Amino acid sequence: MSIGNPNAIINTLEGCPNTAKVASELFNEFSFKNIKVTIGEFENSLSSITPNKKLDLVFFDGNHQEKPTLEYFEYCLEFIHNDSVFIFDDIYWSKEMQSAWKKIKEHPKVKVTIDTFKWGIVFFREEQEKEHFTIRV
Repeated sequence: MSIGNPNAIINTLEGCPNTAKVASELFNEFSFKNIKVTIGEFENSLSSITPNKKLDLVFFDGNHQEKPTLEYFEYCLEFIHNDSVFIFDDIYWSKEMQSAWKKIKEHPKVKVTIDTFKWGIVFFREEQEKEHFTIRV
């Protein structure tokens, strides 16, 4: 993402300090200056990056349980705009993640989803009819 858009503001949230340290070292090694690493529980970290901001892209890859996944989704919905995109990792990881994915697809603000088996991609374009696509490669 940093290479593709060096002007983007990229925030990454990491619950594990050791993983965050390794990531930060790699970002520095490759001179990725537009990435900020926030360490802590997602519940607290999310609120630290969203005040007065709209979210363009959110990649959810953290807690692979239904309840927290849905809570993060609902929280981030407050910050979407018409062109926002959410990507959920490991949507078939477990029955809980499958259930979360199903509920996300059914949400009234969700207009289009793409199920790649590994990822679930969500679009919110208000003018779009609700559609769900499944891609298997």
